[in-house]
Amino acid sequence: MKRTLITVLVALSLLAVLFAGATAQTFYTSLDHVIAKSLITSGDTSVTGNLAVTGVTAMTGNTSVGGTLAVVGNTSLSGLLSIATVDELTVANGGTITPTGTLQRLTAAGAVGAALGAPTAGAYVMLLNTSANTITITDTTGAVLAGNAALGQWDTLTIVGYGNSWHEVARSNN
Repeated sequence: MKRTLITVLVALSLLAVLFAGATAQTFYTSLDHVIAKSLITSGDTSVTGNLAVTGVTAMTGNTSVGGTLAVVGNTSLSGLLSIATVDELTVANGGTITPTGTLQRLTAAGAVGAALGAPTAGAYVMLLNTSANTITITDTTGAVLAGNAALGQWDTLTIVGYGNSWHEVARSNN
């Protein structure tokens, strides 16, 4: 009788553990801190606040970051680097060009000349003239260029923000 009782108790304990393990997969909770050697998620995963990752991080599929993605160390990309365009800027004669994205399209109603606005430190920008009118970017204070850049249609000027100036990286006369 005692042996049968022990067997039944062990069986019930195993069933309780089995059911607890099965329901743990659908158990949700909010945690203040999670420390894990490995974390695998499937479906959509949202993180609000800061996410600090050390070691190798592999992401497949589409990954979106709202705000700033800061990477310390080397970064490897395979495939194409796709840079989203921002709204086209209409350049006025004597105006200021203040880029709002990495690939900045420019347009003008006629031939114009304009200066570059204050740089964003570390920003890498390609200015692309999409209009049939020449846009001349003047080599003035706040710009370190190889002279004025007269951009015809589809011409580009690539600049990087450093200190108080935009510095020319390249230009292309297309």
